Amino acid sequence: MKGDDKMIKWSKNYLMGIDKLDEEHKELFRISDQIYNRVMERGDDAKYRLFLMNETLEYMLRYFKRHAKSEEIYMREIGYAGYEFHKMLHDEFYNMLLKKKADIVKRNECSKKEIAELVGDGIGWLLEHIITEDMAIVGKGISAISSYNSDFEEQLKNVINTNLISFLNVAANVKIINRNYQGEDFGKVICQKMVYNLGSRQIVVISGIEKTFLIRVAEMIYGIDIEDEMDLVLYSMQTFGANFWRSIGQYFVGNHDLLSLSSNSFIIARSIPEELDMLKPEKSLLFDSDMGKFFIATNGKMSEIAHF
Repeated sequence: MKGDDKMIKWSKNYLMGIDKLDEEHKELFRISDQIYNRVMERGDDAKYRLFLMNETLEYMLRYFKRHAKSEEIYMREIGYAGYEFHKMLHDEFYNMLLKKKADIVKRNECSKKEIAELVGDGIGWLLEHIITEDMAIVGKGISAISSYNSDFEEQLKNVINTNLISFLNVAANVKIINRNYQGEDFGKVICQKMVYNLGSRQIVVISGIEKTFLIRVAEMIYGIDIEDEMDLVLYSMQTFGANFWRSIGQYFVGNHDLLSLSSNSFIIARSIPEELDMLKPEKSLLFDSDMGKFFIATNGKMSEIAHF
């Protein structure tokens, strides 16, 4: 991509309605797009890659720290109940950027793949954070579902549908088609395994999404044919997925305990039956939608997680 082409596009779907915070979010998108486009243009120059990453990471760290402070001041001013969880997410992201910068400085080198990973992680985190956690501050997205439904599966379906509408402006019509999913094949699937800490407990979540579903979502985000940018897409969707399921989990947990992410990795689709057998999930649900199929399984006990 050359010139003014943008790989990473801003959308009005990401507007909170608070001018200062919306402008800061736009700037974070602009920085990410600038990094990626520059490295695609001169990515074979190792010295330039290193210079670019050192320069832009330093700027992004300063800018994100200032932005996080703005949001945190606003949340405290309005007495936002989810402040502690929200601040924890800011701190996690900042520390992730800090760690990546320290690693690059220590090795004094940076590959094109590492840049795709950094930008993908950043965009995946930022997109998910805006549509769930930031929108919740202003009463949109998940927080717009005001009445709690004691039917966990129905509530989960509603939360997923609400997020897809808020994020992509798409009515995906998500529905559960199998309440005891054991890893049966449903096409080419991108799978990941996430481990969260909840107090003294570990909550494991295994999820998988049809590749065609993932690509359709990625094209809506990036606005182009992304088949040649799969590294970027996979990194962004991996981070998005881990935080998306955590945000939904936190919605059910409430604010009395915080879900922190311990690990997040892709797993091979053919290993899913064995993974589920070892996990012995409390819930293992296969969904269908107008976008495609996906599943989620967890060992979290809903009687302990959900605030019925």
